[in-house]
Amino acid sequence: MALSSAVEARLPGPLERGGRVRLWWVPVGPARVGAWEDLLTEDERARAASYRRPADRAAFAARRAGLRLLLAAELGAAPLEVRFGADGLGRPRLENPRGSDVTFSVSSRGAWAAIALGRGVDVAVDLEQLVDLPFDELAAYALGPDEREAIRGSRDPRRAFFEAWTRFEALVKLEGRGLAAALAERVGGAAEVANVPAPEGYVAALAVATPRSGPPR
Repeated sequence: MALSSAVEARLPGPLERGGRVRLWWVPVGPARVGAWEDLLTEDERARAASYRRPADRAAFAARRAGLRLLLAAELGAAPLEVRFGADGLGRPRLENPRGSDVTFSVSSRGAWAAIALGRGVDVAVDLEQLVDLPFDELAAYALGPDEREAIRGSRDPRRAFFEAWTRFEALVKLEGRGLAAALAERVGGAAEVANVPAPEGYVAALAVATPRSGPPR
C-alpha cells in the first residue's frame, strides 16, 4: 500500500482545530494480506492470520498498514518504528516517545477505513455503512427524544439514524467508557462532534476533545 492511496477529508473548521486534527479515508477492499506484510509486525501478522475470512484478514492488514504509514509520515519516522500501546482506559496510543502528543482513532466498515490523527488533542471517529436494519428499535434504545424526533421527521430516516448513531459512537469512543456505560449515563463532556463527509453509501462522525493542558496522558 502506498500513502497515496489514502484520501484526506475536508473537515469543518471547528473540528480541524487549526490543522491539529486531520482525517483520511483508506481503502481496505479485497486484496492479499501479503501486499502489506512488510508493514506489519510479527504480532500483527499473527493477528491477521487469526481472522477466518480472507477479506477480514486483508482488511485488518490494510487498516494497520495505512495507520502506520500515516503516523510514520506525521512523526518523520520509519513505518516499523511506529509502535502501539494503550492508555489507562484501554484506548490505543503511540508508544513512540517522539509521538507523545499524537493521538489517533480508526473505524472500519466494508471497503473503507477512517483514520483520524490529532496533535495535542484527543480524537475519535466512527464509520458506518448504510444498511437496512430496525433503526427505530435501536434509536429507542440508544438515542435521546430530540434525536428520535428528528429521525422521524427526516426525509431519509435511515441516514438520519446513522448520522445520530455515529455522533453518539464517536463520543463513546472519545470518552473510552464503553457502550454499556454510555447508555446507562448519556455521554457528555467538553468535546465537539459532527458528521463529516464520507464515501458514497457510508456515514461518519468525528469527535474532538478540548485541547489537553499539562503533560499528555
